[in-house]
Amino acid sequence: MATNELEGHNLIDLEQPLDFGLVKEFWDTRGVTGVGSKASGHMNLTRFGYKDGKEVVCQFGPSLKQYQKTNIRGKGSYGYFHPYKYIHAQKISQQAKVAEIPSPDITEAGYSPELTRSWCIAKKASGENLDGHWLSLTGKDKIEILKQFGSYLGKLHSIPTIGTCLDPLSWYENWFNQIAHNLQVLGIYPKDKLEAIKQTVLSELSASWLPPKLTLTHGDPLQKNIFIDPEEAKVTDIIDWETAGIGNPWTDVVLAAWWMSGEYGGDNDQYKAVIDGYNEGLLDHELSLDIEKAKKMNPYIDILWYLNILWVRPLMGDNTQTVRRKGMVEKILAGMLNSNE
Repeated sequence: MATNELEGHNLIDLEQPLDFGLVKEFWDTRGVTGVGSKASGHMNLTRFGYKDGKEVVCQFGPSLKQYQKTNIRGKGSYGYFHPYKYIHAQKISQQAKVAEIPSPDITEAGYSPELTRSWCIAKKASGENLDGHWLSLTGKDKIEILKQFGSYLGKLHSIPTIGTCLDPLSWYENWFNQIAHNLQVLGIYPKDKLEAIKQTVLSELSASWLPPKLTLTHGDPLQKNIFIDPEEAKVTDIIDWETAGIGNPWTDVVLAAWWMSGEYGGDNDQYKAVIDGYNEGLLDHELSLDIEKAKKMNPYIDILWYLNILWVRPLMGDNTQTVRRKGMVEKILAGMLNSNE
């Protein structure tokens, strides 16, 4: 969803699987004890351990060996796949904390030539993962949490950025062209189909829904990356800053509202809570977003998200959802076309 200063680095040939003996030895040398043999996570290999008497999170980044020799673009700018991504995440999360956005400290980060993986040690997020509590929360508590999270996105998007950024239209063009190239390399979509999607999606976005400027964005704003105090209905930490970078702030907040309110046929009050919180958290009111405008953006942003994940997942060796996701793109396109008739 965003580009960042990691673009331009050469990707390193990452390997898997990892032998647990080597993993344990790696963490032992960094003073981490009690590391479990089982790892969790779709893209990152996450384990828990102890350092200086406190529980810490130990992570390795994913492997790219399968596609190292292919002509895939943007593996460096898509934060999950970069060998130095945790150093980047460390810097971004520090900026977030300065803006009073709760985020656990990444205390150490780097790249291991021996294991050919990015790695980090971070403090354990405070609170409990929102994903595990969502269904049991009351409607009132959900609204409060979503409003808080929207407010934190507003604060994040208000952080001043340094350097010259692309204008929003060029950003969309570059982003789509990268996605389209990768989908062709992987044989998921032919060129003519992608050109038709580009004309349908980008023409509408550029005509009506371009933000006034690009900002710092989170890139993956959904329940699994939010921690809460369920008793107080309070956001306690936000994690997963590897994909943060300069991008479209409205994409960030619209996807957050869309995903967390249930997407199609979702809860309107929950959707509104994210947008309302976002507008309240903004220091730069030039970025304020009207809720009706946000809803009209949804299908276009949704298509871009599905197209993006269609090339990302195969890099992890996972093609199990490719047909379903292509089907979702077609359904969204059909709905958009019907609504314009």
